[in-house]
Amino acid sequence: MYRYHKKEISKATIVLLTGGIGLSDLFFMHFDRFAQDFSVITFDYLRCYPTMAEFADAVAELMKVLGLKVWLVGQSLGGAAAQIIAKRHPEIVDGLVLSNTAAVQGCGGSLEYFEGMKKRQAKSRRMIKIIPWGLAKKAMMKAIAKKTDKLPPEHKTLFEDLADVMFQMLTKEHELHMIDMLIDCGNHLNIEKKDFVFLADRVMLVINEDDETFSAETKQQLIDFMTAPKVIKEKDGGHLGALMDVENYAASVVRYIKERE
Repeated sequence: MYRYHKKEISKATIVLLTGGIGLSDLFFMHFDRFAQDFSVITFDYLRCYPTMAEFADAVAELMKVLGLKVWLVGQSLGGAAAQIIAKRHPEIVDGLVLSNTAAVQGCGGSLEYFEGMKKRQAKSRRMIKIIPWGLAKKAMMKAIAKKTDKLPPEHKTLFEDLADVMFQMLTKEHELHMIDMLIDCGNHLNIEKKDFVFLADRVMLVINEDDETFSAETKQQLIDFMTAPKVIKEKDGGHLGALMDVENYAASVVRYIKERE
């Protein structure tokens, strides 16, 4: 299942790829905002596509059926998914917009991040299978709340309300699936800088400097991984920065894409 808003007068179509929760409703405000300027597609990470490769191939097949080349707009895990899709199916990709993610390659800060993530997610998987699902969701919500501590009160309240809705929708089976998808990203670290040369000057990176999910080395490695990227650095907002200030984030993305369409 997917959601598709078709804007006849727009030359660009964007695909919104959400982060680790894997539920596209997390981007519902972004979908509404981007639909003012572009055609927009989004979808959940369905369990019928259990690996990143199968997910990437399914996305590509859908774009071919619809006859589209698209901008992949991904946050966190969505940024990694965008790179894997672009590597496997460059023919359907017009450009990338990546926020608070890592270069999918097996060296330096990226390798350290993906190895650490694999260990953390394997631990989470074991815990979720053991403890009651209600308690597991409370622990995850507490972790999310901690990530929003430094946000302005209005942004904190908005995101916590949104997270509450998302966690009501989240099932144990879907969370285990998303953990497996995160771990599976480590099977795609053979992507090279040359794989994205065809997107020279068609990659925008949004990096929150206070995002503690990634080291300074990992953030710089992502910048170096792309050819002539547009880099926007935000001082605050943390890992979820692109989800907080929707209007400013969307305005920058819209401007960047329109300049190239």
